[in-house]
Amino acid sequence: MSNIVLDVQNISKSFIDQKHEITIFKDLSFQIKKGDRIAIVGASGAGKSTLMHVISGLDKPTSGDIYLNGHHFNKESEAKRGYLRNEYLGFIYQFHHLLPEFSALDNVALPLVIGGGDIREARAEAELLLGRVGLSHRLTHHPGKLSGGERQRVAIARALVTKPSAVLADEPTGNLDEENAHAIFDLMCEINDEVGTSLIVVTHDNSLARKMDQCWRLQDLKLTHLERSDI
Repeated sequence: MSNIVLDVQNISKSFIDQKHEITIFKDLSFQIKKGDRIAIVGASGAGKSTLMHVISGLDKPTSGDIYLNGHHFNKESEAKRGYLRNEYLGFIYQFHHLLPEFSALDNVALPLVIGGGDIREARAEAELLLGRVGLSHRLTHHPGKLSGGERQRVAIARALVTKPSAVLADEPTGNLDEENAHAIFDLMCEINDEVGTSLIVVTHDNSLARKMDQCWRLQDLKLTHLERSDI
């Protein structure tokens, strides 16, 4: 079985704004292999979040092809992309996007239930992972009763509960103070290693980017590989 999780081939993204075509990025090609840990950096407005939306199937490239675990991802129907996304990808955002009416336990269990899992087994798996992120004492708390750092810990558990092939994290610590940011980032990397998934992180924080195995910069429509000394 191939160890390539994401195979991105010559993707471009543009849109029309007041009759003018705006190109976000052009002819990007790269592969994400099992266990890769990659940071993507770049100036605000460079298109980092757009790139994440495209490779995650939330948006389609203007041209090019994306393969997710061998599936021609961007050519699948919207329903099939949704199924593959839930099966193979986990997501962590700057803002946690937890469901406010659900407890921490049920927020984490939800991806397993959506995937057809038994709710009791899903909750048992969610409880184990919430214990791993230090929240065994907060299982029944709703997001509004959790601190910012605790909410991001729940979001990490939710992203990893399905044991996805890759986790895509878009500024996952951008809403936290420096101490919490580094603690959450280290925890995310540690658990990600244990689960054995790939990790792709968009961050503006170079000190966090340096903790990753590889760093790419999105600039002038292109992705450039950076040496650690250049980050």
